[in-house]
Amino acid sequence: MKHRENTQVIDILNHLQKQGRITSIECIELYGCTRASSVIMNLRKDHIIETEMKKGENRHGNPCRYGVYIYQGKITKTP
Repeated sequence: MKHRENTQVIDILNHLQKQGRITSIECIELYGCTRASSVIMNLRKDHIIETEMKKGENRHGNPCRYGVYIYQGKITKTP
């Protein structure tokens, strides 16, 4: 199972680097990843990823909030 988790991390990082942003729903739909927040937390060790909160509606039409993860670049470490 570890192999698939690593593939999801790589897929999500590639998506962020190419598209600039991703949501939890996109992580599920595109990459089968149901733990987007965990993947993002791990990626933040080496990358700058901001979270922008948005307002929307859930599938029942009720108001909700969701996060959009926005890629800012790789962390540059000084020697």
